[in-house]
Amino acid sequence: MAKAVVQFHFPTPNPTIEQAAGRLGIAPSEIDAEFGVIETDPVAGHYTVLLDAAAAARAAEALKGSADPAEGVFSNPEQELLGPGEDPEPGDGLVS
Repeated sequence: MAKAVVQFHFPTPNPTIEQAAGRLGIAPSEIDAEFGVIETDPVAGHYTVLLDAAAAARAAEALKGSADPAEGVFSNPEQELLGPGEDPEPGDGLVS
């Protein structure tokens, strides 16, 4: 199932999964616990969580009308190698 990253503002530092879920109008069990709540901008109080598409849609509703342009739902595309699994060549721009 597709996942989405949801960024939100929280007024106090280091919100718990339960606090993040409450802010987003979803159940704590809908937040990817392995990903957790990640601080993305400590000055602005922005955090992100990883949700499945259905929970992300409900979170988007909870964030609707926010004055903070950094809040919202963002795609989380899978990242894969583009070749047949060969090791990258030196100088191809990839950091090893």
